[in-house]
Amino acid sequence: MKTQTKCTLSLSGLLIIEILPIPFTVLYCLYVVRQRPEWIFEMFDKLYSEKEELPTDTFSLNTHDPMITRRRCTISFSIMFLLDFLIPFTVISALFIVRKRPVWFKHVVERLYDDLFSTNTSIEDASGFIEHKYIELGKSNTAFALAIKSKSKH
Repeated sequence: MKTQTKCTLSLSGLLIIEILPIPFTVLYCLYVVRQRPEWIFEMFDKLYSEKEELPTDTFSLNTHDPMITRRRCTISFSIMFLLDFLIPFTVISALFIVRKRPVWFKHVVERLYDDLFSTNTSIEDASGFIEHKYIELGKSNTAFALAIKSKSKH
């Protein structure tokens, strides 16, 4: 059985559970974003590898911070949690993603799991990323030192 079919059946089961007053699916999505279980990444990797037409665009993770993606996903799912009380749409959205497998969602998952499974980066990309982070750290340290210095003068 294809991964897409398995995911569709699982989401159909969750659609039945969504009849309950608490939006269980969004709570589970929040858990996935915060804990990032390994099997979710593997499942999405299988789901997108089974797609007939693979995306032609390349996605660079060189200067990306996975914490920003985690924060944005957490905020998005929190808003979805509140809206899901009125109209349960999360499972329908997930079914759309599983059936259509849009490239943008693949990029979101890659960004979310970037620091755990960075198989797409080469040594040059990693050294560029580290150098970028080093420069950012130096700037923030300088700004912090100037702030402390200005406070100590007063």
